[in-house]
Amino acid sequence: MDLILCEKPSVAVDIADAIGKFKKNNGFINVHDYCITWAFGHLLQIDEKNIPQKWELETLPILPDFYSYKLVDDKIKQFTIIKNLIKKAETVIIATDAGREGELIGRLIIEQAGWTAWDKTYRFWTSEALTPFVVRKELNNIKPINNYNSLYYSAIARQHSDFITGINFSRLFSIKSKTTCSLGRVQTPTLNAIVTRDKAIKLFKPQEYYLIKAIFTKKNIQFTGKLLVQGNDDDESKLNKEQAKTIFDDLKGTVSGQVFALNRQEKNEAPPLLHSLTSLQREANKIFGYTAQQTLDIAQKLYEKHKCISYPRTDSNYLADSEDSKKMVKHLLEKLDRQELSGNIEKKGKKVFDSSKLTDHHAVIPLAPYNGDDEKEDNIYALIERRFFGAFMSDYIFESTEALLKVKQYIFSAKGNKVIKLGWKDLYPDAESEVLPNLKEGEEIHILNFDNSKNFTKPPAFYNEASLLALMEKLNLGTPATRAGIIETLILREYVIRKKKNLLSTEKGQEIISLLDNSNIASPDMTGEWERQLDLIYINNTGEAGYIKFYNDNKLFVAKELSRLMGITVSENSTKQLTPKMLEIAKEMIHIYNTRIDLTDFDTVKTFIDSKFKLNQEGIPCLCGKGKIQISPLCFKCTCEKQTTVFREYFKKKLTIEEAMKLINGDTVYLTGLVSKAGKAFSGKATLMAGGKLNIVF
Repeated sequence: MDLILCEKPSVAVDIADAIGKFKKNNGFINVHDYCITWAFGHLLQIDEKNIPQKWELETLPILPDFYSYKLVDDKIKQFTIIKNLIKKAETVIIATDAGREGELIGRLIIEQAGWTAWDKTYRFWTSEALTPFVVRKELNNIKPINNYNSLYYSAIARQHSDFITGINFSRLFSIKSKTTCSLGRVQTPTLNAIVTRDKAIKLFKPQEYYLIKAIFTKKNIQFTGKLLVQGNDDDESKLNKEQAKTIFDDLKGTVSGQVFALNRQEKNEAPPLLHSLTSLQREANKIFGYTAQQTLDIAQKLYEKHKCISYPRTDSNYLADSEDSKKMVKHLLEKLDRQELSGNIEKKGKKVFDSSKLTDHHAVIPLAPYNGDDEKEDNIYALIERRFFGAFMSDYIFESTEALLKVKQYIFSAKGNKVIKLGWKDLYPDAESEVLPNLKEGEEIHILNFDNSKNFTKPPAFYNEASLLALMEKLNLGTPATRAGIIETLILREYVIRKKKNLLSTEKGQEIISLLDNSNIASPDMTGEWERQLDLIYINNTGEAGYIKFYNDNKLFVAKELSRLMGITVSENSTKQLTPKMLEIAKEMIHIYNTRIDLTDFDTVKTFIDSKFKLNQEGIPCLCGKGKIQISPLCFKCTCEKQTTVFREYFKKKLTIEEAMKLINGDTVYLTGLVSKAGKAFSGKATLMAGGKLNIVF
């Protein structure tokens, strides 16, 4: 039996469907001579049983030489199915995602399941959508697993170095601050970048400056000229208040200027590169406001469910420079009804086709029309399709003109562009640039008026997801597949919050960076270099030796940094910051228990939350006298034999625990603040019916 291991059930179905008529069983599929099974992402995680369980400074550093793994609690059943199938397998084909993390998932599962016949182990590898044609082609093109050993060792190096970095520094700061802190190889430098930007904005002091402009006109076409200031090192147009007043007063009453120089240049602007995941996330954030995680999730659906785009978790903006690749593009352009662009394929060269800039996967491209009806999916698909079509359109060609006009002894610069050929920009609606009239050297141009505007220098912009992703890509922080998750982790840890489109550091996040005292653990340069070294394990095919060197280097780094930071003093109060999440939980509990507390004091809020969580875990004695009330996100439930349940919200009214217990006990409760479907407020006497429904009498 040939066993195929996929990363998720949907992929298993796609592969089975391509092979032929199949039978789906509990946790696996039989089709012809194949048995296809699946994981649910990572089934295994590092087992921490062999490391110190007590969080004490004396136990640090924690630098294991050997790692064991344990099953993720809710995935034991599927692993058991895979393990039993492994025992019957003659060969194993790993068909997890084609990338570093997919390699780790597949290898760990079959290794922990007891598979040892590595000479009978193969890799199914593709970045194309899993159409029946692609599946059959790649099943005939499987490679020995040894071809991907260095990719596996790169993945293991990443996992193990992340583990020792996270556990050592998180424990150090948690012990010293007496509260839970989370630090990581990628998340901490990313947080540092946000904190540094926020600090620069806070410390920024705007500087006043003035700009003088002249409004010229010729044949009813108005255009603006900006005064050039000779000898101004900072900016050739900026003036201080006194300079501006002197010049502006001198210009008053002047009605014309003379064109004394014209510089016309024909310029070409090439189409933007095909999309990588990061560039797609950035564009989606700028245009639609989607988070990086939203874009990744949508792209994954387009790839897996709709099969209309290629593998999205890619860092490449290029396609292979093979004839097969060019034939594929020609076929796709015809399929997408843009066959008129096929004539440009050979002209594009390395702007599109460049194998030297490929790693595991080529750029994200459309593979078929999108036929769904989801607006967000349609938006993301449209961005991918637009980049693809644009890549095979002609350059944007325009004439750039700068006119220098002399007004008295002053020089004004006016700039404009004239479109010669739109090319790829035909796909991109854009604000039109100023167009200059036809000017000739020496001619006099009428001046309508002058403007002396007061301005202020602007601080750096807050990071949003688009600009942060650009920084992470530039500094090599994380991978395209992990960057969205890093941002979400920072938000989950309450180190960063979203405010409209911006990402802002919280006091908690700022304190963590402050305490690190310029440690390399927070250095984007250090983390970027680590990511580069991880890539080189695979690229240079250094295998196990590459892993050993990388891991040993990281152990030395962790030990050294830990020793340096061990002496820092962390005030317990320094990490006692009320976070939005804490306040949200506290307010919800205040309503449930119909009580009041001081929401401005950290200790009061934390003690209140902890006590109510403990109370909920133990259960609150019910009025029925036979059970205890348990609170879930959706309902109140009595543990008595009847298992009576009351939903937490009816008609937009959230119940208190007292109201819920009375209803469970069979009492009639007068409820106020109810809102009908028509939006009208009402009140009434409520009794509990079967199925958790309420009978309300007005």
